[in-house]
Amino acid sequence: MDRLNLTSANLTNFTNALTPAPSPSLILDVVPAVVLSLCFLVGFPGNVAVLILRPNWQQLSRLSQFLMMNLALSDLLSLITLPVWIYTFLYEWTLGILTCKIVAFFVYCSLYSSLMTITALSVQRYVQVVHPHRCPQFKKRLLALMWLVSVVFSIPSLLFRTTGEKQGKMDCLTKYSSSAQEVAVLLTESFVGFSALIITSCSYILLNRKLNQNLQASTADMDQLNLTSPNFTFYPGPPSSFLLESVVPSSIMSLCFLIGFPGNVAVLILKPNWQQLSRLTQCLMMNLACSDLLCLVTLPVWIYAVLYGWALGAAACKIVTFLVYCSIASSVLTITALSVQRYMQIVHPQTCLQYKKRLFALFTSALTVTPAVVLSLCFLIGFPGNLAVLILRPNWQQLSRLTQSLMMNLALSDLLCLLTLPVWIYTLLYNWTLGVATSLHAGHTPAEMSPVQDEAPCPDVAYIDGPVCPSFSDSTSQTPTTDGSRAEIYV
Repeated sequence: MDRLNLTSANLTNFTNALTPAPSPSLILDVVPAVVLSLCFLVGFPGNVAVLILRPNWQQLSRLSQFLMMNLALSDLLSLITLPVWIYTFLYEWTLGILTCKIVAFFVYCSLYSSLMTITALSVQRYVQVVHPHRCPQFKKRLLALMWLVSVVFSIPSLLFRTTGEKQGKMDCLTKYSSSAQEVAVLLTESFVGFSALIITSCSYILLNRKLNQNLQASTADMDQLNLTSPNFTFYPGPPSSFLLESVVPSSIMSLCFLIGFPGNVAVLILKPNWQQLSRLTQCLMMNLACSDLLCLVTLPVWIYAVLYGWALGAAACKIVTFLVYCSIASSVLTITALSVQRYMQIVHPQTCLQYKKRLFALFTSALTVTPAVVLSLCFLIGFPGNLAVLILRPNWQQLSRLTQSLMMNLALSDLLCLLTLPVWIYTLLYNWTLGVATSLHAGHTPAEMSPVQDEAPCPDVAYIDGPVCPSFSDSTSQTPTTDGSRAEIYV
């Protein structure tokens, strides 16, 4: 029996060792990891630069400088924990219970300290403007008090944080022994958050009201001066609605760009669970992601236009607006096609199979023709444009010799790429006919090229990687390969 137990234990350990680690989910794991990675890559060097460079801090009071430094340090305390959470999202928690408690404690300390620092900044700015003689100057005691309160409010993370299994893998979780503890902690966090929000909002609202009163008073005084001095002009400054009309929309568009752009790129690259979908559904999902990306790439232009004004001319305005409307129309049509296609698959599966070949052929033909049209436009515009730059050299007399050489090298590099566009256009519309050596020079390997088929092409099917005859059902089909064997194609 001892031998049997040892054998069973060894077999169990061997099976556990061979069990693969749980693969990360796109929505629950990959997307948060990408967002946290962006926050780390942007926030960490940004806060370090604030601490080192201290931009325009000479114009601030000593208390404001201390609060800004404390805010940067609080953000850094939270940012240094992001690599641990990114690894946990992609794989699992492997650092034990003690590290889980310490990391969570640092995050909560950073959160509360940042929250109270922003609240103190808003109150200090209000007092400086409205009651300048009452502005407090106890800097060190204020910072010590804020960190002490942050530590006290972060104690629940040390008590209730532990490791546990979540969705098949270990994670750093919050576990309460009773519902009363959970309610108490949530009420405390809500009270602190809403109190800080109310204090900050009231401070800025009162500050804005005071500034508007001063502005109206100064405008009235200047009107009286204008009666005696008509050549004097007073500029009251930007309107008070700048926050609602410019800052808020630009912030929302910035969040959409930071979340949507990497999300749609991840969908196109990772293609989560696309093996279970039909080819038509895959193409529609890909088209939806491309449509969203087409709109998202225009958001930086709109953000700049909202904050400062349009500075790209009428032609660029029409082109960007056209791209946005194309993206919206394509997204709406794609979502409509997805809903109709899913309805037909379930309610009328036989009818769906009859029309799927034609829809798929039409859709893939559009995917083939559209890049060819875009490349043709690039060639027709770029080739004569770069030749004109090399021949005419507009305003090059004002540039240095090095700048002229770099501009010439840039035009030659663009021409070298543009000369290959007719070959790629022909390949998109028909097939590659220039042999393996030419493809290797273009950066492809023989394994990436389409196999040469001896059989007759399939009727009513658009070709992407060669004349493959797929079965337009959610199953596998057989297609001949170059060595005479049969390869399975998943549709």
